[in-house]
Amino acid sequence: MKPLQKIFLLALPVLILLSSTSCKKTAANVESSSTGSSDKPTANVIKGTIHDAQGNPLHIVGAKVVVTMWGVGANGDDATYAARMDEHSHYEVKVSQGAYQMRARLYAPLNGNTICIDLVPLDSKPDNEMQESQPGIVRDYGLQLTGLIPGRDPNSVGSYAGAQLSLTDGARNFTDNGYWENIASRYPGASVHAVLTPKGPLVDGSQGEAVSLTCKVEDIQTTYYFWNFPLAAYELSGTLTTADGQQLPLLFSVIPNLNPATTVTLLYEPNKDDNDGHPVIPNIAVWVN
Repeated sequence: MKPLQKIFLLALPVLILLSSTSCKKTAANVESSSTGSSDKPTANVIKGTIHDAQGNPLHIVGAKVVVTMWGVGANGDDATYAARMDEHSHYEVKVSQGAYQMRARLYAPLNGNTICIDLVPLDSKPDNEMQESQPGIVRDYGLQLTGLIPGRDPNSVGSYAGAQLSLTDGARNFTDNGYWENIASRYPGASVHAVLTPKGPLVDGSQGEAVSLTCKVEDIQTTYYFWNFPLAAYELSGTLTTADGQQLPLLFSVIPNLNPATTVTLLYEPNKDDNDGHPVIPNIAVWVN
């Protein structure tokens, strides 16, 4: 099997999270180190506690959390603040009186890189809701490894915490005869069974488990997404089960590399096109000899 020099373009969906505020004047950027906080509101202070996936105060070796607030002060000026989580998993910052949106991000080591993960607010309020600072704001955040993010659309891939992965038929999209000899044409009704085996701890340092992924070969004619599994380094392997039950080994390659192998390693390194360093979504070509 020889990949073509000429590569057909894949229409990969792009998930973009947009956030905007009205700008009247140049933002005043202020960064403050957290000094610890309680759950008691303090006028014009934004504070809270950062929790891990088990609900305990977050402590990940080599990680940091930055909570950003932006909004409009009482005098109409735009204002932006940032508070870092302290050694007690708290953050706290004094702000000018006004209304603010907030965002918390974890910057954690993973496989020799530092990746950005958006933390989830634990107050049951939408993460983009404006809150008045005058009575004080106490807002805790937590790390969510998998599952639907509260308040998000369950039908959207981007609404789930954790890692993502896409599979596509390598022969169909990257060879000159793939239109006639793609996997679905050769093995109609077959199923792809892929396995992600952890090569190290999860992003929070806990022990992970193997993840099984299954789809029909017809699904990967274009691009098929898997999501809702924890971030970690994984080794990807798999088999094809034909309609009559025959088991065939699958080969994989990480696009744009088109040299298939029985296993590939997925490191979930920072996306070079993401200024904040969220992990890349690996795009995998699937092949059968």
